Amino acid sequence: MLCAMTSTTDGQARVVLPPVPTLISMAAAAQRLGCSRSTITRYVRRGHLAARRDPLSGRVGIELPGVEALAAQRVRISA
Repeated sequence: MLCAMTSTTDGQARVVLPPVPTLISMAAAAQRLGCSRSTITRYVRRGHLAARRDPLSGRVGIELPGVEALAAQRVRISA
């Protein structure tokens, strides 16, 4: 993990961590995109979505900004 060191006005050093992306479940990602969990898994394998696995629980979270970007690119055509 990358971090940065900054100093405050009182001379104290402070570590600044990058923001952690918001994660949603695979089911929530599938619902937002109107597809199945299998499709979300394929998107992750192909690199279209970024996923993070919790090392303790083993649960997988999908980064929300990627889901929103994919949703914005989809065009819905109504008859």
